[in-house]
Amino acid sequence: MSLPPSPPLPPSSPSWTSSRAAAAAPPEPAAEFQASWRSTAGALGLGLAGFAAALGLLVALLVQWRDPETGGHAGLVHGILGAGALLVAGVAATLLRQVAGRGAWLRFDAEGIGGRALGGHAIPWDRVSDIQWQAVSGVPQLVVQPAVQNAIGRRQQRRRVLALAPLRRDDREQIHATAVAAFGHWGGPRARATAQAHADQIEAEIAYEQQLQALTPRIWAMPLMVLACAGTWAAQVALGVDPVHPRIVDLLRWGGNTLPAVQAGQWWRLLTAMFLHGGILHLALNMYALWEAGRQLTRLFGNLGFLIVYVGAGLAGSALSLHFAARTGVSVGASGAVFGVVGALIAATLRHRDSLPAGRARQMLASLGLFVAISLGYGLAKTGIDNAAHIGGLLAGVAAGALLVRKADARSRWRILRGRLLAMAACAAMVATLCIAAAPSRQDTGQQLRQVRQLRDAREQEALRSLMALQPGIGQALSALQSDVRAFHLRYPGGAIPRAQEQAFAQRLRETHRPVLQDLDDRLAALGLDEDDPIGAFAAAQRQYLRAHLDLLGDPARGAPYRATDAEQRARVAAVDRALKALVQAQQGLEQWAQARGYAAERR
Repeated sequence: MSLPPSPPLPPSSPSWTSSRAAAAAPPEPAAEFQASWRSTAGALGLGLAGFAAALGLLVALLVQWRDPETGGHAGLVHGILGAGALLVAGVAATLLRQVAGRGAWLRFDAEGIGGRALGGHAIPWDRVSDIQWQAVSGVPQLVVQPAVQNAIGRRQQRRRVLALAPLRRDDREQIHATAVAAFGHWGGPRARATAQAHADQIEAEIAYEQQLQALTPRIWAMPLMVLACAGTWAAQVALGVDPVHPRIVDLLRWGGNTLPAVQAGQWWRLLTAMFLHGGILHLALNMYALWEAGRQLTRLFGNLGFLIVYVGAGLAGSALSLHFAARTGVSVGASGAVFGVVGALIAATLRHRDSLPAGRARQMLASLGLFVAISLGYGLAKTGIDNAAHIGGLLAGVAAGALLVRKADARSRWRILRGRLLAMAACAAMVATLCIAAAPSRQDTGQQLRQVRQLRDAREQEALRSLMALQPGIGQALSALQSDVRAFHLRYPGGAIPRAQEQAFAQRLRETHRPVLQDLDDRLAALGLDEDDPIGAFAAAQRQYLRAHLDLLGDPARGAPYRATDAEQRARVAAVDRALKALVQAQQGLEQWAQARGYAAERR
């Protein structure tokens, strides 16, 4: 799960210490902003140019070393690489042309808004109704709204979006203030009113952020939770748990949430499950969302307020999961706590929207609402996601966010303490009610663990049976190939094989044996076995052995590979030998593993 970034705030800069003065007295002479190599466009352009050059060099080397008789797919590969190099080079040239061009990228003067960002043209101030600020993929943009209308009232000019990527970051932080000030000075009475409104909004945003930062200067609770979750995952990996796909048994042993264990007295699992995750990807998505939303919540309610929401919502999510996913399985993850943080932000925004800067509440509610809708929708569409924990955490977070008192509104410590106590009581009541209301489990933890092991054993045995079923065909195909090779060499005991006979024999091998080996390789791949376990490791080694034989035979679609040099042929034979050694080692590992598990790995 991931959280959309918070709405971008108008930039702050020293020039806005008095926004009203800036709106009334724009800079003199006219302000200009020059493109710079030390900008996003400059860095990206140079990087893409280097990448395009490397691709072009690779294509040149491949064409230079290509065997003209190979033909086939080589020309297609070269063409795709060449087209990719040209495309990347075109993008790089566009970016570098923005940076290296002459003249100001943006200019604000009495004539209007001009510069290379507008293609050398200018937008007069009487054709501008508003100047707004937005960010796309983290890169800010200046949006110029038109003011010219036709006879029926429709705007004749589309809005202009001015990219600021060619400008240095310091310039981008000041350009909005400069544009608003110039608009207010040269745009007429209506423009001055609009510019004054923007100036007031920017000043209010800056003052609001400074107030929150002053009330909570240090954020330590949210990074502590991130460190706890990451540290738990690292400890699991260090002790042998799979970092990407941990087994259910391991999650259960480490404290995963499950109804039989909780009703047996292991209530601590409601808490420990919040710090466990089903792999590195699950952990990364949750921590990214927590980092984005946690900073905002901590500024509002302080570090202790954040901890109340995080822990209370996480426990509520685990408690509601007892009625759904954790009833028959094992539930883990900080998602419930993260949804609680988001829910608390939503409740706080709705409750205090009148005291927020203009437009701030609408932007936050839209961003947070989109996150909740997408996350819950994805959970409904995909199996294996505990949406009950998400909903439980969200509801608890909303309740806590409605009861907690913002530090900015606190007139006494008692008022903050009372809000925190009420939020803790609400979360505790929700957790207790959900736990008590959970129907008794029909099995104990031992039975559930045995069921998990039986399911794992059944899957392993099925994978082993599927792999063993292919062994007779693989053995027969390789034996037939080796028999034909031996029979051919027996015809020429002296070792002198006519060139024509050798070519005809190689062609017959490709037409007879290659399709069979390729079909077996495809069937091994279709099993979809995990290479991290002994069964999958053996299948991977066997596929490598088959592919080494396929390379040795050559591909008829690529011309005449039997005309390879002696060095290339020796390399292919050596690859077959290496693959055989790896296959023998994998087979020994599989036999030892099967013996330890008590499986009967039949050889057919």
